[in-house]
Amino acid sequence: MTSRRWIAEIEAAEAMGWRELSETLGTVESSRWWELATWDPNMGGLQELTLGHLSNDLDLIRLRKAIRVAHRALAPGGRLTVYWADPDRFSCDESGPWPGEVSDLSVAEGTESWLTRYRPLRQWIELIRLFEFEPRTPRPTRHAPGLLRCEAIRAATTIRRDAVDSRPCEARADARYGPGSTYRRFNRLEEPEVLDDLLFGVAAMRPRRGERALSIGVNDAQEWNLWRAVHAMELDLWGVDASPEAIDQARIRWGSFAEQLIVGDASDLRTLSLPRFDLVLILNTLQCTTVDRDALLGGLRDITHPGTRFLITIPNCHFGVRDILRRPVDRNDARHDRAAALKDIRFLTRYFHRAGYGRISTFGTYDLCLLVRP
Repeated sequence: MTSRRWIAEIEAAEAMGWRELSETLGTVESSRWWELATWDPNMGGLQELTLGHLSNDLDLIRLRKAIRVAHRALAPGGRLTVYWADPDRFSCDESGPWPGEVSDLSVAEGTESWLTRYRPLRQWIELIRLFEFEPRTPRPTRHAPGLLRCEAIRAATTIRRDAVDSRPCEARADARYGPGSTYRRFNRLEEPEVLDDLLFGVAAMRPRRGERALSIGVNDAQEWNLWRAVHAMELDLWGVDASPEAIDQARIRWGSFAEQLIVGDASDLRTLSLPRFDLVLILNTLQCTTVDRDALLGGLRDITHPGTRFLITIPNCHFGVRDILRRPVDRNDARHDRAAALKDIRFLTRYFHRAGYGRISTFGTYDLCLLVRP
């Protein structure tokens, strides 16, 4: 493949994130940098991509989007280069809005001013590992004092989004908690952005052949297609759900794992005689009022081990689920035990901290959490 080099210069003064993209063969019109991989269908498969000025006026949400775009654009083995402001070269008085981050308001000659955020390299390493990049040792740059040249190589893991089957299973409309009920969980696997976040999250768990994976609130096991999408189907898959109708549909869909799809209460895992697991998925379950979160997390400690990786999703009320907030009783059949309690993600992560699960990384448009049990 012919090597191509693209340089994306993100201007600090433009708070909305507009940028100019230049190629050695010409200039491309300005566009939003987080749409870099979508507006040009031929952009994939690049061997090298350079993103500059990522420390300037970018919050972590936009920074994550930039790294995600780079992953889409680069071929496996492709090199990502980022110029990162060295926090050790500057003394800043103002604390930034994110942990470990400091901000500096610089004023140039005249009236121009800009905000520079100096982030520790730990944040850079965590971000690129989350999106399947292998970091290289950062080096100081000669042409720009105070900047570090950070390189990372995209891993060879291939994500196949088209492998995720988002078609619903048929079930009785009156089935309580089942896939055809009005309480059906808000998977949102039909949303491309949500699906992308889930695929990156599953890939970041780094599933290995033969590992045992558990899905809490598995419903009709549609989410198991996420493992297939990252070529990790050689796993020992288990699922637990409170709905017999949902488990019946899951067994039809995944006949080879029928015996490992169990009807049970996630708040009382100790009674289910489950083995120990290396991977745990909890997709859109913790917000349910019927779930005893303390009991669930306590039970998970009994069937996991240090090093078990968790991926948890929680519906974000700002991403297409405002109707749940406006009319929760009508949507959920006026049953309090079927209500969806949409809490802030920080509220729900407290349960993990209280249960001793250690540090949690959050990302995505739909509130995803990654953690490794200490």
